[in-house]
Amino acid sequence: MVFDEFHFGKFVNAYLKKESFFDIHPPLGKLIIAGFVKLFSPSLPCSFQEIGQKCPALTFYLLRTPVLIAGILLILIFYLFLKELTSSKTIGFIGSFLLIFENAFIVQSRFGLLDIFLIFFGFLGLYLFLKFNEKRNFLYLIFSGFFLGASFSIKWTGASFFAIFLFLLIFKNKDQWKRKLNYFLLASLAFVLIYLFSFWVHFQIIPNQSEKKVFYEQALFVGEDFESLNFFQKIFRINKIMFSAQETLKDVPHPFQSDPFFWPLMEKSIFYWVSGEKKIFLTGNPLLWYSATFSFLILILAFIFKEIKKFFQYPLFLLFFFFFSFLINYLPFFFIQRSLFLYHYLPAYSFLIANLAFLVEKTREKNQFLALSFLVLVFLSFFKNFAITYGL
Repeated sequence: MVFDEFHFGKFVNAYLKKESFFDIHPPLGKLIIAGFVKLFSPSLPCSFQEIGQKCPALTFYLLRTPVLIAGILLILIFYLFLKELTSSKTIGFIGSFLLIFENAFIVQSRFGLLDIFLIFFGFLGLYLFLKFNEKRNFLYLIFSGFFLGASFSIKWTGASFFAIFLFLLIFKNKDQWKRKLNYFLLASLAFVLIYLFSFWVHFQIIPNQSEKKVFYEQALFVGEDFESLNFFQKIFRINKIMFSAQETLKDVPHPFQSDPFFWPLMEKSIFYWVSGEKKIFLTGNPLLWYSATFSFLILILAFIFKEIKKFFQYPLFLLFFFFFSFLINYLPFFFIQRSLFLYHYLPAYSFLIANLAFLVEKTREKNQFLALSFLVLVFLSFFKNFAITYGL
């Protein structure tokens, strides 16, 4: 058992056994895993007492498979998103190639953790909006809002993908403002409904939440009968406590926490697992990670120097899109006081990979050997951290 699997496995089992629990994140990610587990077993055969605990193999197959599926599908969605965004299958292919050989995404997809769900739903929502922009089929718009809401229902940091949706709505969609407003309202309705629905399912699974149970009772029901509240009062109450609980974590240090300022430099990896000489760390593909960081510098320079913008044939829209999408996923973490980790950088990093894919393709158009050589080197760099990616 690695890192936060200790927590999420315990929460999944609480759903399956209909026991009260409290988590600082919305319920959808745990519900997805719990629903998958329920198909094969009444519960996870593990007590989840401590990190590193040995559990029956079935525990890990059930806990990790939904995340692995999302990680695999993310590669496809990333390709479709980039193809739709840039009107280039080649950029989509390069982007998905880079994602496949990024060690950090592989590690995060191998375990029962929630961040891959957040990224997958976020990119799926953005892709569907781009399809709506092309086809004008309102089902695309509704499902775009639905999946953007799903991203937010995994962790609140998924809100950054909705901000990117707004950017696309304002600058990519060419309709009149009145229609844009209608699109926004429809997508927002779907966004809110999936968030509310995740809590409705949560309350249905755990019907007797006013039982005297540990932190959940202490957090939610101080001098208050939670069951007497209506649905929206419950939602307000539990979200208020979730927010307050995040604040209390700022005084809880962690040996593998890291400063967002150093994430682009991949300075502090996260230790996940050890068995004898075998170890697993959350760390990136060195060449890809630093190249993606460098691609942001090129992005900045393209704003300043027309020659660079012209050399890479940056459309003004993409210039601003990559810039905004990276920063809206990255900068908010500088205002979060609790412990932060390298995996929090992955949504922002994915947009740097998208920008890098664009730059590689524009380089390929001028010098195919140089671009292909870079991709080969990225592939070879993947093996530098191969052992600590797979615990070999």
